[in-house]
This record gives sequence, C-alpha cells and structure tokens, in this order.
Amino acid sequence: MPDNNCFLTTSPALHSIENLEAFTEAPVKRYRPGFSVKHAHAMLAWGRKPSAARAEAAAQKLGLPVVRLEDGFLRSLEPGAEHPPLSLIWDDEGIYYDAGQPCRLERLLAQASSLARAERARNLIR
Repeated sequence: MPDNNCFLTTSPALHSIENLEAFTEAPVKRYRPGFSVKHAHAMLAWGRKPSAARAEAAAQKLGLPVVRLEDGFLRSLEPGAEHPPLSLIWDDEGIYYDAGQPCRLERLLAQASSLARAERARNLIR
C-alpha cells in the first residue's frame, strides 16, 4: 500500500529518474492495476508523450488528478538519458508546449511582477 503522501506513475522511465522523490517531496510509487491508491495525491505523467495516455487513463479510473512532468529548461550537464535532469517542469494544468490548453507557466507569466520578484530575477540572471 502506498504511503500517506505519495504520487503514482505508470511510467518505468519516469519512476527511475534519479532524485525524483526529492523533487516531488513525497514518495513516487509505480502504479500497477490492483494497487491500492487510497492515499495517493496524483498520477505523474511525462508531458504529452504516448506513454502519458496510460497515466491519464489510470488517473481517470482512480479519480486522481494528473501532474505532468517534463525536462526543465536547464536539462543536464551532458546530453542523454543516462544523465539525470537538473530541472523538471511540474504542471498540474497542462504543459508549456501544448497550446491547446492552458498551463501553469502561462498563468505565472500573466501575473504582475512585484518589485521583489523583479529583483530576484535580476539577481538570478547575474
């Protein structure tokens, strides 16, 4: 049975991402039919890849929301799947490259920027 604070995924590749649980701040369990999901927060899917359709179907069956993950804009130091991602996109609304539906990045970009956020951005750029 999953822990009280866990996420599920149908994807072996997503489940094998190094340090994924540090990113999600909760255990990530590989979902298989018949698995108890009583305490799961959401189903993780990899973007809009064909494999995400399995996660979407399982989430719908289980009544769970879908959270899409994708390589972040700073992928890794070296190319290739053997190098773990340095950043991941976490989107519980859509995914940034799918113009067919809104995504969290669009909503964040539409928000007015405070002086503190603008200063933080300048410092990060430096």
